[in-house]
Amino acid sequence: MLILRRLTITAVSAVLISIGLPMVAWANWDFHCALRGQCIWDLSDSGSQPAVPPSVQVWRPAGVVEPDPCLYRQIMSQPAPGDAAWGGHDPEHGRLWQAFCPDALAVAERDDQGNNIIRYGTPSDPYYVPDGTAPNQANTIDPMMLVARAEGNLTIPVPVPNFGPDTTRVAVKIPVWLWTDAVPPIVQTAAAGTLTATVTAELTATTWDMGEPADPATPTATVPAVQCAGPGMPYTAGANPAAPPCGYTYLWRSLPERTAGAGTWPVTVTAHWTITWTLSTGATGTDTVDTRTTVPLRVREWHSILQNTTDN
Repeated sequence: MLILRRLTITAVSAVLISIGLPMVAWANWDFHCALRGQCIWDLSDSGSQPAVPPSVQVWRPAGVVEPDPCLYRQIMSQPAPGDAAWGGHDPEHGRLWQAFCPDALAVAERDDQGNNIIRYGTPSDPYYVPDGTAPNQANTIDPMMLVARAEGNLTIPVPVPNFGPDTTRVAVKIPVWLWTDAVPPIVQTAAAGTLTATVTAELTATTWDMGEPADPATPTATVPAVQCAGPGMPYTAGANPAAPPCGYTYLWRSLPERTAGAGTWPVTVTAHWTITWTLSTGATGTDTVDTRTTVPLRVREWHSILQNTTDN
């Protein structure tokens, strides 16, 4: 692995020399190329960070034994102050960068001229680098901002409610099975430099507000919500319809005069998601997020009719 990384450095350095990078200095930032073609920024702990022009936008850190194989590039079109990309940081005292890290297996390949082939993958998400700090240093990256960015990439669906055994035959005094469509865990990652955040969202519980009041004469008297583990359990043939693992039994028909003319009770189901995040440093934590849906449900009343089936 050490040999592969040195091959990477050599090949990239040749590219940097070929474009003729100038000798540039801004405040306490000094850009120069060593004899072997390794172009670096020398930084102090003070001074204003320059807006690096396109011709010198690649930064490579120096190293004695094992240089960092990644490239770091300043974002050329810096967002306007106040943009969410800054993560609350001050654009007057720093800038946004991206990291490009090579596939270690790719550097062993060669082109027709015998040159090493280096493939740099998808650039990292932009991250903030304060003035006077090298863009590859871990302390330039706010880990929680990276977690927040990964969480922001999650697309968590609203719950899809189901009622059983038969949605069209829901009636008072008959237990109703409640469940939502199952959704597998959702995973997203965000990376900046050598730091990666992975977040996993999992549906852990659902809450059902069944819409009917405790007494139609007092519409504001609400019925306690139904709490269910996970998405609930779908009704299947052979199951006891009178014993739903997650269920509810209505007491009142959804008459038009009770429902402002709708003829249905508004059922609101809230899905509770637990988000577990893990950083490549080993740090972990959890967050939560809720999504909800409201659907109308017609509740009828069924009557039993006794019939004499005795043959005359």
